[in-house]
Amino acid sequence: MIKFKIAGGTAKSTEHLCPTCRHCFMVNDSQKCTMIDPPVALRERVYSCSDYEDKRVPKLYDFESIAWVMVTKKASRDAGFVSPKEYKKKYKKDEEGED
Repeated sequence: MIKFKIAGGTAKSTEHLCPTCRHCFMVNDSQKCTMIDPPVALRERVYSCSDYEDKRVPKLYDFESIAWVMVTKKASRDAGFVSPKEYKKKYKKDEEGED
């Protein structure tokens, strides 16, 4: 008989994932997952999930909304960074034809 050892095959976490997942919500002390259609109450604790999304970590959109933008109008000018707010205010007008 041949024995196989699978590295990383067993979940090492002792905490279940649902309380920190974006797709989970609590109803009367039972947790429901919105990734299952229709959402159903989970009977067991989940330690590994392919659709897990940590709600404690900001989404990509949140990072993009605060990211500074590197801009230059001409190749001969120096490039510089502007805040998202300043970029929208200044360069939105340029796109509309108001310079």
